[in-house]
Amino acid sequence: IRKLLIEKALHEKKYDKVEELALEGEQCDKKRAGLVQQWKGIRFQVYECNNLTDKMQSLAYELLIGYGLFEYYKKLKALYTAEEWQQMYLKVVDAASAKYISHGLYEDILIEEKDWPRLLDVVKKLPYMILNYYKYLLNDHPNEVYAVFILFILKEAENSDNRKEYKKICSHLRLLKKIGGKEAAKNTIDELSGKYNNRRAFLDELGKL
Repeated sequence: IRKLLIEKALHEKKYDKVEELALEGEQCDKKRAGLVQQWKGIRFQVYECNNLTDKMQSLAYELLIGYGLFEYYKKLKALYTAEEWQQMYLKVVDAASAKYISHGLYEDILIEEKDWPRLLDVVKKLPYMILNYYKYLLNDHPNEVYAVFILFILKEAENSDNRKEYKKICSHLRLLKKIGGKEAAKNTIDELSGKYNNRRAFLDELGKL
């Protein structure tokens, strides 16, 4: 019913009524994050229609950081001058890093801004994420990418004990070779072959490389 009333009020451009209904919805559904997010999105539309910059800034930030909605990143950025955004960007990435590192939002922001140093820090802390982000880092930081790949592969090897997992590790080594890390891959194969010389299935798969 609330949604129908909101649609009617929007059609009639009764924005105060829309805001009131949306705020009531947020209170009534405060234990249901999905619905609260929906009502907040409607409020943002109202503020856009009325060009209420301060309210849009506050709500876009809340939807971005509080609810992890990346679509509000560009909306938020557009509400600041280039000079103002420099400071706001630091606030946004700090908040996103604290809450969403490895969950996608933080990394999506870094990719949007081509903030490769911060993205490189992410994969150094969480080497398994190199598979998702190496393509963004390879041009500017090839050696660091190869080094993180090696760390990732060595860690995978520590926790592997069957042929299926060995094949997966070998697929990562093939990828490392493919993206230019041939020497790094060769050295890693030699290290793995020496360290796990009692794992016949692993040696067999490594031998196929």
